Amino acid sequence: MANTESPPGIFTRAYRRFVALRGTPREIALGFALGLFVGMSPYMMCHTVTAVFLASLLRWNKLSAAAGVFITNPVTAPFFYALTFNVGAALMPETAAHLSLPGEFSVAALMAVIRSGPEILWILTIGGVVTGIPIALAGFFAAERLIRAYRRRRLRRPRD
Repeated sequence: MANTESPPGIFTRAYRRFVALRGTPREIALGFALGLFVGMSPYMMCHTVTAVFLASLLRWNKLSAAAGVFITNPVTAPFFYALTFNVGAALMPETAAHLSLPGEFSVAALMAVIRSGPEILWILTIGGVVTGIPIALAGFFAAERLIRAYRRRRLRRPRD
């Protein structure tokens, strides 16, 4: 009889690997939340190193911290940077009055933003902290719940 099941997709495989990480559900979820929070900062080239270093210091799961960072990647970065810029600009209107984000996301556009000076980094940092907190909290509770549910199902599953 032929196997009619399709191979698991990339998201299914990522989910299975995530919920099966070693550690307590709390440590894994805290690492993931930390990665999400760090991923909201404007310092893209330092996200993974920063999140893994902090997770290591806090004794949270380093792999889940790295996974949380990957929510902000080159595909999603324009959305997240626009969000953090708009939130930061709303909180710092005097600083943001003469600044704007470029319409496209490219190395040249990123360099133009960097040339805008420290003001735009402050706006993105403040916006990243303000948006990062609720995103990290939501990520923590979602991850912990998923991991606990996965582990309960595994315990109930009959062994062959």
